[in-house]
Amino acid sequence: MSEERKLMNPAELAKASHMRPGDPRIAVLSEVSGLKRLERFYNEIEWKPGMDFIGALFAHLDLRLEVDPAELERVPREGGIAIVANHPYGAIDGLAMLHVLRERRPDLKVMANFMLQQLEPLRDRFIGVNPFEQLTARSSFQGMRQAAQHLADGGALGVFPAGEVSSYRKDLDAVADPRWKTPVIKLIRHAGVPVVPLWFDGANSLVFQILGMVHPGLRTLQLPRELLRMHGRSVRLRIGNPLTEKELARFSSVDDLARFLRAKTYSIGSGVSVRREHFKPLLFPRTPKPIIAPIATDVLEQELGALADKRLNTQGEFDLYLAPSGRIPHMLREIGRLREVTFRAVEEGTNKAVDLDEFDHYYDHLFVWDREKKKLAGAYRVGDGRVIMDRYGKRGFYLNTLFRMGSPMKQVLSASFE
Repeated sequence: MSEERKLMNPAELAKASHMRPGDPRIAVLSEVSGLKRLERFYNEIEWKPGMDFIGALFAHLDLRLEVDPAELERVPREGGIAIVANHPYGAIDGLAMLHVLRERRPDLKVMANFMLQQLEPLRDRFIGVNPFEQLTARSSFQGMRQAAQHLADGGALGVFPAGEVSSYRKDLDAVADPRWKTPVIKLIRHAGVPVVPLWFDGANSLVFQILGMVHPGLRTLQLPRELLRMHGRSVRLRIGNPLTEKELARFSSVDDLARFLRAKTYSIGSGVSVRREHFKPLLFPRTPKPIIAPIATDVLEQELGALADKRLNTQGEFDLYLAPSGRIPHMLREIGRLREVTFRAVEEGTNKAVDLDEFDHYYDHLFVWDREKKKLAGAYRVGDGRVIMDRYGKRGFYLNTLFRMGSPMKQVLSASFE
């Protein structure tokens, strides 16, 4: 190869690191971040075409992808579809999506960081958008238009609606995607195509998370090294059932649809069932449905056995827990069952088989377990206003379903617990 290609030029590196172009530290960062090493390897395997390039990269990293063949069958073989996914690692996510779906959907294009288009063998497989600006910005307009046309032509489109890599959230005490961006969700809804949720298990290193807490630019610069750190690892992917155009069309709000798709994606890895009716908390069936059977005690006790870190207090036979829904899929069902039993008794039930809604998926749950009677004694959900406002905006609060709240309330809600 006569000329060595670069994955990121100095101007792009300056923008990613929040530095001014020409800053002498940029050259040092290129070496420290692992970008130079990644570029050297890229120039060794660049000649390999398409999927062979990804295969060579994964072979070099000794990276293995784990996916259930039965779940691959859930992806329609033809027709326009959108595949939405969380974004835990970075470039690996888009490459892995292309690789696992290479036979099922050879027409798949992935909407991703425009810098991935620097990978010459895969230039036609990525639709570039600018990760450092809003998707509605001029620098991303061409990519958005290309994505819409690909769906209109009956193609498969992979998207990471977060727009940036998952990072540690101090308020959540967990690594998670930021709030999903609505422009790409609006694009999908306008296309009128089925959506397949795809979930990547795992997260980047502790170093990546710590750097992000110091400065977002440091986190971005760590991404090449994170890719190299994948050596010898396995990445597990889970694929959910397709969501039909009819099901998605029932959401009048793009914000609601974005929250629903995010919840569906994360639920694949948590075991929590997310249903469309959970996102219509005030629309209840007129005819009462039979309430679900109690969740087996041994199943609940097994789940509690893994929650020692979430136990707040013990008094006599009662244990007090505070846990996110992803840690208690079975207990959450039991909470929803007992809610319906309790409120139907005073003619205030939802008439659903289980009283769960959208908010249960991202609020934490404060509950008391009676060890002697081996049953739930009481429960209430708690939402951290800072987290909810950041991830979902004003619509993310249950209070918003009861009252019309103006912009001045945002500051109050952000400082509250609901």
